[in-house]
Amino acid sequence: MRSENVKRLKAVTITPSDDGVTIVGGRNGAGKSSALDSILYALAGKNALPPQVLREGEEKGEIELDLNGDPDGKFPPMTVRRTFTEGGGGSLTIKTAEGFQVPKPQSVLDGLRARFIDPLAFTRMPREKQVELLREVAGIDTSIVDAEIERLYELRRERNREFKAAEGRRGDSVPYDGMPAEEVSVQQLAEKLGEAQKANAENDRMRRECDRLKEDLAGKRQTVDDMHAEIVGLEDKLRMLRREYAERDEQFKAAAVRWDAAQKQADSLEDIDTNRLTREIAEAERINSRVRHNNLLAELDAAVEEAEDAVTVSDAELSLARKSKQEAMEKADWPVDGLGFGEEGLTFNGLPFEQASSAEQLRVSVAMGFALNPRLPVLLIRDGSLLDDDNLALIRELTEAHDGQVFVERVGDGEECSVVIEDGEVMG
Repeated sequence: MRSENVKRLKAVTITPSDDGVTIVGGRNGAGKSSALDSILYALAGKNALPPQVLREGEEKGEIELDLNGDPDGKFPPMTVRRTFTEGGGGSLTIKTAEGFQVPKPQSVLDGLRARFIDPLAFTRMPREKQVELLREVAGIDTSIVDAEIERLYELRRERNREFKAAEGRRGDSVPYDGMPAEEVSVQQLAEKLGEAQKANAENDRMRRECDRLKEDLAGKRQTVDDMHAEIVGLEDKLRMLRREYAERDEQFKAAAVRWDAAQKQADSLEDIDTNRLTREIAEAERINSRVRHNNLLAELDAAVEEAEDAVTVSDAELSLARKSKQEAMEKADWPVDGLGFGEEGLTFNGLPFEQASSAEQLRVSVAMGFALNPRLPVLLIRDGSLLDDDNLALIRELTEAHDGQVFVERVGDGEECSVVIEDGEVMG
């Protein structure tokens, strides 16, 4: 890789290390990041370029990369050269090892589908982004089943809330024993009470009539007695009195007949026990209160059972959706054995990714980086100072396994550095 007048670089040439891991050392601000950025700018295209590419004060810059070609032979060894001019101009050319100039160089780079991720940055990505990249790498799209799982999960939560609410409404009440299935008709009892009261009122009226006739009879008897005494004392009025007597006697007899009939009818009357009906109405209210209680408990029990059945159905639907997702994931092409994802994010060997050891996380992240660039296995690691010797050894192992190239930015100028940059140039 050769880069001139790009960001902090003056003129830098870097030859990748034989083991595939090139460590670019130097102090902060020396140009290490600019070296890795040059690789990114050359391969990732215009979308990766910042507003200011040129080194301050320079009018022209360029980057040149030698690519070894696709191991599968889909593209040959070639040299990518990208130039930059003041004001945002520049050019892009690609030549093969035989000197053939590619007519549409940007299309070639686009065909490489260069996707650069920093393995160390991958471990700090949001869970959603990690899962998105893993889906892309594994060639698995569970968005539809994930949406269905989310829908079923929310439906199950709603049904659980309804189940709990039904249980709350049901409470701990118990039904009354010995109660009829339906409420007693208080209206019918009230109608019977009204009829009884009406009948009793008529009886009272007839009794009062009988008493009146009795008093009338007594008055007439007194009149007859008085007249009889007067007949004895008043002989001159005998004829008249006897005639009047006879009339009064006939009246008396008729009154006696009416009274006798009324008395017999009054004696035959029988009052209805309204107290019993009043007690029945009171008892009906008590029974009906308990019947309503039992009916409400039956409705609440049915609601609880229905809500519980709905939760059971949701559990079954959710289980089927998860099984479908699991089957799809089992068929996927994972970059590392044991890698997967769930509702909470990435998993490794069945545990959340963040619970994996640092070495396991690094192994997964490096494998992800290479998997994103199957035709151009190149990784750029920015925070190389965070890597100890064991981490570097692991990266070398993984780089060799993927036949790739890794460029590591590291603060310092130790022996582990493949090249050290100072003030925009390679030391020595």
